[in-house]
Amino acid sequence: MPHRGLGHLVNATRNSLSGLLTAWKGEQAFRHEGIVLVILAAVLAYTGKTPAEWLLVLGGWLFVMVVELLNSAIEKTCDLVTTEFRPLIKAAKDMASSAIFLAILINAGLWLHVFV
Repeated sequence: MPHRGLGHLVNATRNSLSGLLTAWKGEQAFRHEGIVLVILAAVLAYTGKTPAEWLLVLGGWLFVMVVELLNSAIEKTCDLVTTEFRPLIKAAKDMASSAIFLAILINAGLWLHVFV
């Protein structure tokens, strides 16, 4: 029987935390991005930025981490389909990687706005 109400919320939270732990253990880029998140928080605290600036910078970087999670999910799904070279699989993986690149470029603009 499917979970309902609070049981569904608890189960969904457990699955989400499991996904974060899986990414942390298995995805080097996600670990690097997590370290950047901690460094950003320290820099924000040291420079005395406003709550709005904290939200902008940390929210923007969390967006990069969200895109990284989606990229990793796409890569794992593609690898389930085939490990042989296929142009469409390569295109899917490259486009997911490009999404991370664009998210990082957005953050470069946010950081320039807040820190410069």
